Amino acid sequence: MASASQNPRRRQIGNSLTLAIPHAANGVDGARMAAAPVQLTTNPETVESEPAWSPDGQYIVYVSNEGRDNTGTRNNDIWIMRAEDTDRRQLTTNGSDDVSSLVDPKQRCIYFVSNRGFRCGIWRMPWVIELME
Repeated sequence: MASASQNPRRRQIGNSLTLAIPHAANGVDGARMAAAPVQLTTNPETVESEPAWSPDGQYIVYVSNEGRDNTGTRNNDIWIMRAEDTDRRQLTTNGSDDVSSLVDPKQRCIYFVSNRGFRCGIWRMPWVIELME
């Protein structure tokens, strides 16, 4: 089971992702403490959900329908962002729904559920820290 420091309580308000950052009693340093939720995504035309902390606490992997497939249709893809700012990158780009992302404890891979091939299954991709450098 993931600790509260890895999976903050979350609440979706409209089409934006809002995280309630866990407080120091749950093992998060003072730099991450917040008295109130801090909105991290603000695109009114998209839906972001299912945030998951990276084990080192520096990144958030999440689901967004901001991207479009090769036919121009919106669908759910896996995205990553720095926890402290808005530097975001799309990680999956196909026409299937990619959801429920999770970073492995050693931060080597990202696992997610996808309906690629018209059948839901669990998929794995390498950790992409170099994309954020």
